Formats: sequence, C-alpha cells, structure tokens
Amino acid sequence: MVTDYFLARRRRLHLEDLYPAEPGQGAFQYWRGHNLRAAAATLLGVAVPLPAWLAELTGRGDVLPDFLKLCGHASWFVACAVATLAYLAACAACPPPLGGGAALLKAAADSGVELRRT
Repeated sequence: MVTDYFLARRRRLHLEDLYPAEPGQGAFQYWRGHNLRAAAATLLGVAVPLPAWLAELTGRGDVLPDFLKLCGHASWFVACAVATLAYLAACAACPPPLGGGAALLKAAADSGVELRRT
C-alpha cells in the first residue's frame, strides 16, 4: 500500500475512486478483490529471506552462504526492498487502472495544463 500510494500513484487519490457509487467501478477494483501485483510482490519479497528462515528453523544455518545469512538477519528490510521493486516493475509492465481523478490529472498533465493545490 505504501509503494502504491507514494511511488506508483504519486500521492494522487480521488475520493470517487476510493468510494465508488457503483460496485466494480473506480481505480481500486481488482480481480475478485485481490491486487495480484501486490500479492506477487509480497511473495517475491518473502522468497529472498525464506532459505535463511528455514535453515534457522531446522538448525542448519551454518551451511548457508553469507549472502543468504545476511538476508535472513535483515529480512524485514530485504523483503520490503524486493517487494517494492517487484511491485514497481509489475506496475510498469501492467499499469494499474486510472480512475476518474487520476485519469483527469493524467489528461491535464498530458495537455500541459498546470494544476495547483488549494
């Protein structure tokens, strides 16, 4: 959610996209309610430190390469970084839908209209 808000959508939200009048409308409607980009990014983020976690659970942490040990010790940061990069790559490959407000902002930006915050 943080990556989507700050990086993918650049802090641009439209209230009608968050709370659409008709079900199934708006920029935040996903496949059966699931954001597959976010799910895939989360799985990729967890996959990097997973070998270190499993090795520690089984008592075989001494056979891991140093890189995987480091990923296990810094797992929260590693998982967040990998998930962020994976989500941004997924958004670049298959952009999320632009709803009313985001579509208007993009159209204004493409036409060269300068918008000011009030």
